[in-house]
Amino acid sequence: MQGNRGMNAQKTEGTEKNNIVQTVLAAGVIFAFMLALNHFMPIHRDDYDYSMIWHTGVHITTFADVFDSLLRHYFEHGGRMVTFFFLDTLLLAGKVPFDAANAFVFLLLVVLLAMHARRSTSFWQAPGLFAAAFALAWLCIPHFAEVTIWKCGATVYLWSATLGLLSLLPYNI
Repeated sequence: MQGNRGMNAQKTEGTEKNNIVQTVLAAGVIFAFMLALNHFMPIHRDDYDYSMIWHTGVHITTFADVFDSLLRHYFEHGGRMVTFFFLDTLLLAGKVPFDAANAFVFLLLVVLLAMHARRSTSFWQAPGLFAAAFALAWLCIPHFAEVTIWKCGATVYLWSATLGLLSLLPYNI
């Protein structure tokens, strides 16, 4: 009887390692896929406006300019300062840092969706659910490119949704 318990423990340990490997591979594929999509997305529309100090026509060239632009935007247009802080800062940093950060935030969104679905932080124990969370995000997010890839749209919608899911996680678990 004792031998069976040891064998079951080995099978469970092997299954858990296999699940972790599958989840890490899926996460790598998701990150690479989103990085590629971000790489091919040029800046356009509001990205041009937000790469300049709000309503001045002067490009943001320093971190102080980011705060100047945010202050002007707040008093002349409206809120959403957290998301526009990230947008302005990453537009200042350049395309590659934004592409990597945005792919990471999308991956974090998928991780959070899997955690909420499991009602547990151990998302790596269910690689199928993790892959399903990505597939459903891909299929169910309306206007996927505008919400998850376009710089202005991604920071306003994707990043806000990710922060929202993160803040709600303790209540779901």
